[in-house]
Amino acid sequence: MMKQLLIALSLLLGHVALAGEPSLSVRREEARLLNQVIPTTILGDKLRVWEGTGWRAASAVEGNRTKAKVLVVNLWATYCKPCLEEFPVLREMAQRIEGDYQQDVQFVFLSETSDPQLMRDYVAKNAKILPHKSPLYLDENENVARILRWVQPGGSMSLPTTIILDENRSIRYAMIGAMIDRRSELVNAIDDIMGSIQQRNQK
Repeated sequence: MMKQLLIALSLLLGHVALAGEPSLSVRREEARLLNQVIPTTILGDKLRVWEGTGWRAASAVEGNRTKAKVLVVNLWATYCKPCLEEFPVLREMAQRIEGDYQQDVQFVFLSETSDPQLMRDYVAKNAKILPHKSPLYLDENENVARILRWVQPGGSMSLPTTIILDENRSIRYAMIGAMIDRRSELVNAIDDIMGSIQQRNQK
């Protein structure tokens, strides 16, 4: 009887492991991004910002957003369908989280699409769901994307990808794919980083 129970348990555990493989695979891809540092020379006040018909240099206010203690950086592109699907969620989360943390946490939406015509068409068509209080920045020459690709197998990177950077601009959390079902995960990640920063400041 005991032997039969052990066999049944072994089969059950094997089934659970197989069923979990896809999500574990995603987690492994995300884990590879952790602790990578995004230089402030790339993700700083020299970023370009979308305005109406083209890209322009960031204003002082727009540049200061990238100096927040914690940055939630979302990489997206006009050709990326999951990116479009997650924008309503990110728009809502950005408004809520930035409101809770004021200037300490800022969202940075980095476009991989530099072509002005593609951007004009996309923004015009999807204005109602795109972030309305957070600027759309350009990942010029795909500098941030290159850093992320460097640690991924085959040098490939999926969009959308959201990374959460601490005050040293080290990636503390990474989320590959649409954020639609990961709201609480995002909030918990930010709370964790901000809690660590506050603890260090109290010492």
